[in-house]
Amino acid sequence: MPGSWVPTVEEVRARQMPPTLLFVRVPEGKTVKNRLHLDVSPIDGSTDAEVARLLGLGAVKVDVGQGPGRSWVVMADPEGDEFCVLRTLAPSGWRIGRERRTRCRVLTVEISTLPRMYRERILLTHPGTSKPKYLELRADGVDLHRSWWTGAGKPQERLKSFGSGRAAREALEKIVTEKMGDGYALLRDVAAAEPGDVVVQCATPAANGTVAFALHPDGGTLAVARGIPDRVRLRLGSEVQTVDLRTGARRVVYADASRSSAVHDMAFEPDGTHLSFTVRNLRDGVDTSHTVELATGHVRRLPRACSGRDAVAGRMLVSDDHTVRVLGPDGRSCLDLPAGEPSRAGAVALSPSGRLVGLIRHPDGRDTEYDLEIWDVDTGRRVLGVPYPFPTVARGVGKLMFDRTEQLLVVSGATWGCGGVSVESGVFCWTIEGGLADVALSPDGTRLAAARVRGPVVVHDAATGQPLEPRFVVPGEPSLTYDTVEFSADGRLLAVGDSPGRVTVFRFDGLEFTAPGG
Repeated sequence: MPGSWVPTVEEVRARQMPPTLLFVRVPEGKTVKNRLHLDVSPIDGSTDAEVARLLGLGAVKVDVGQGPGRSWVVMADPEGDEFCVLRTLAPSGWRIGRERRTRCRVLTVEISTLPRMYRERILLTHPGTSKPKYLELRADGVDLHRSWWTGAGKPQERLKSFGSGRAAREALEKIVTEKMGDGYALLRDVAAAEPGDVVVQCATPAANGTVAFALHPDGGTLAVARGIPDRVRLRLGSEVQTVDLRTGARRVVYADASRSSAVHDMAFEPDGTHLSFTVRNLRDGVDTSHTVELATGHVRRLPRACSGRDAVAGRMLVSDDHTVRVLGPDGRSCLDLPAGEPSRAGAVALSPSGRLVGLIRHPDGRDTEYDLEIWDVDTGRRVLGVPYPFPTVARGVGKLMFDRTEQLLVVSGATWGCGGVSVESGVFCWTIEGGLADVALSPDGTRLAAARVRGPVVVHDAATGQPLEPRFVVPGEPSLTYDTVEFSADGRLLAVGDSPGRVTVFRFDGLEFTAPGG
C-alpha cells in the first residue's frame, strides 16, 4: 500500500508492536470461503454506528449461519471478503437493573480526564551507578531541554528544537519510554503529591507486552512479573522482580526461561514478608504456585495453587486437582468443594472475613454454562445456588470479588463488562457494559476501578455501579492496551499496568469524585 510503514527487525525485537496488515490487490476474484477473516471492535463509538459507517463505504451484511441474537455483525467488503464487527470497546455507559434478565436503563456520560496524555516536564531517577542518577526533560514551546547529573554534580544540558510544541512534547515522551526501558523511573513523594497525581511510573519491558504486578501492603514496593524470551529454544519464560518505589532499585526474585510460561495471581502476604504467585505452563495449562521470602530471596514451591487470603480469620483459598479448599491458619481444611474439570473451571473468591466462598463453575449435566454458588465456610452449607445469571453474551468470568459488606459479589468478564450480584438473591443489582481488562475494589469497598481495554480507568460507586469522574489516563506515549488495575492495601494508591510493560501509580486518597455533570 502506498505510504505503508514496514518495521525493521530491530524495532520488532525491541518492543511490543501491533500486527502489521498488508493488503495487496490481485486480479482474481473470490471463489471459496476465506480461511482467515478479521474481527474488529470499535473503540470510539457504538457497534451500530460502526456498522452504519461501513455500510456507507460499500460493505454489506451477510449470513454465514451465525443465527439471530448475536452480539457481533458479520459483514463483507465489496469483493465478498467476510469480517465481523464485534461489541464496541468504547466506554459508552452503564446499566442498572433490579432483577435478572430485565431491561436496563442506559445512561451516556461525559467524564473529565486527568492527567494530560503528554507532559511538559518530567524528572527521572536511576538507582544504579552506571548512568546519571537524574534526567530532567522539559518541553518549552518548540524547544526540548535535556539535563542530566549525578548527585550534587553540575548538570549537563542539551537543547533541540522541533517544528511545533506538540512535536516537542511527543519527543519528550519518546525519550521517557526509551529511558524507562533502561531502568529510569518517575518517583515522587506520595505525601507531597496532589490527589490524582502520578507518584510512580516505571517500565519493565516484557517480551509478551504485558505485565502482572502487586503492591506491597506498605505501598513502598512493587512486584512485577514479565515474559522473558529464550531466543535459542524459542520459548517465552517468566521473571518476577521487585521495585523499590522510593529509590527505583530492582531485584529479580524468580526467573525461569526453561519453559513457556506466564505468571498470574500475584499477591503479597498480609504481613508483607512473602510474595506468592502462580506460574502457568502454556503448553499443558498446568499451574504451579510459589512463594518468595523477601528478606532472604528463598523461593519455595507450594503444594497447592493459592487463589486468595483473608486478613481476618487467616484463611487461605487453594485449588488442588478437582477441588477448591479453604484452609485455616493451621493448614487444615475448613471446607472442600468439588470444582469439576480444571479445564472447565470458572472463578472463585474468598470474602474479606473468610466466612464466605463464591464459586462460578462449569458442572457436567447442566443446561447452563456456569452455576453461581456461595458457601458458608463455618457451617459448610451452600447459602446460594442459582443458574447462570449473567448476560447471554458473557462467555467466561475473569474475576470474582466480595465487597466489604459481603452483601455484593462483583463479577467481571473480558467480553461483557462486570456486574454486582446480590449475595442474598443472586440477581444483578447493576451492570457495567463494555470490554474490561481488569477491575479492582478499593479496600473500603466503596469504589470499583474498571480498566477499559483501550483505557481509561473509570471509577464507579461499588453500591450502584454509577460511574464517577474524574477518570485515570496513563500519561506518556499511548498505550496499546490497559491490562491490570490494583489498589494498595491502605487505599492511598491506584496502580495501572499497560502494554508494552509500564506500571503507573496514582495517588488515590483525598480525590473528590462526583457523578457526571454533578
